[in-house]
Amino acid sequence: HRFNSHGMQRCASTHTLLGFDKIGVKSKFVAEADAMAARMDARGVYAWGLNANGQLGDGTTTDHLTPQQVDPTNLQNIVAIAAAATASYALSSDGSLWTWGDNTYGALGLGNTTPYLTPQHLLPPTGYAFTSISANFYGNHALATLTAVPEPTSLSLLALGGMAMLRRSRKHRAK
Repeated sequence: HRFNSHGMQRCASTHTLLGFDKIGVKSKFVAEADAMAARMDARGVYAWGLNANGQLGDGTTTDHLTPQQVDPTNLQNIVAIAAAATASYALSSDGSLWTWGDNTYGALGLGNTTPYLTPQHLLPPTGYAFTSISANFYGNHALATLTAVPEPTSLSLLALGGMAMLRRSRKHRAK
């Protein structure tokens, strides 16, 4: 596998990552542009690469060539992560999201355009839980799915950021 000048591997799959090989942990990771985030089982979220917009979530804009743990106090029980060119997202098992990085177009979903160098907690609308999160390099937005709680009777797609907010719902009928 090849690494760029920011320490990012240009593929996405399961590998023993540099810096983690000493503890022998296999990690799932996602990568976009020059930033990377990794989820290591219950050990937390790690990020490395370009950090010009705070997308690594360490409270700085300093680039890192090796994995750095992101907010070990708050980012616990993370079940999914997504990385865009300038922002990062983590889905918690409680159905909430953590977002950080560039927020020029409101891509963090926090109702403002303020950039954040550390993870910010984003709660779903009352009666719902986030169930997935996705982001990509070429867009200035993220996509999340929502489901009603406690019993999922509908699934909604919610777009965070960009020029507008999109919400589409689909009702599921009980059989």
